[in-house]
Amino acid sequence: MTARRLAVVGVWAVAALTACGTAAQIASTGSGGGAAGNPASPVTITETGSTLLLPFLQELVAPLREAYSNITLQPSGGGSGKGMADALSGAVDLGGSDAYLSNTQAQANPDVLDLPVVVSAQAVNYNLPGVSDLRLSGDVLARIYRGDITSWNDPAIATLNSGVTLPSTHVVPVRRTEPSGDTFIFTQFLSNTSEAWRSSPGYGASLAWPPVSGEVGTRTNRGMVSTCAATPGCVAYVG
Repeated sequence: MTARRLAVVGVWAVAALTACGTAAQIASTGSGGGAAGNPASPVTITETGSTLLLPFLQELVAPLREAYSNITLQPSGGGSGKGMADALSGAVDLGGSDAYLSNTQAQANPDVLDLPVVVSAQAVNYNLPGVSDLRLSGDVLARIYRGDITSWNDPAIATLNSGVTLPSTHVVPVRRTEPSGDTFIFTQFLSNTSEAWRSSPGYGASLAWPPVSGEVGTRTNRGMVSTCAATPGCVAYVG
């Protein structure tokens, strides 16, 4: 299996700003005694969301607790869709998402902020036994996910891979079935590189995917990787 990379930006949507602001104010003044910057009473910061961001957040737990013994960060993942929904509903303090708030969401939730925190990469995996180091453009990927390219020896793929013997294997696009920041990133890339995709279906954490013969839907990044590994002819996007 081979991967191609697309640059992406990870974003946190931060909810319950009053609570976060209060914690920050306590930390900055050190009110209530104790170590400078440490709140007098225990403060727990809850987070759900992006599995891409989760390892980064988990690495912050110990140093944050070491610096501020009364502050506990509790990251738990669950996917970008869950993180954004939980942040907007006020169920958590921080919602980790690979997708930023839409204009409509931002206008409806003026107390919620998007805070960029990391830059990562999204890979496009494919499983084509006996073939390695293929090139796939954004336009070709859009045509695959629209169902316009259905075999790996399609002239559009062959043009990008001069000298490579391509089989007639059926192309199997794999996509996420739950709201996903990775879907947002991937479909935004397709919208930026394909006028047809930009026209329909566009981009978002979830969208009305064009019906494609043989397509496979699955959940989570892990599901995308394992499904593609078990499906010759597949192509899948992975954050």
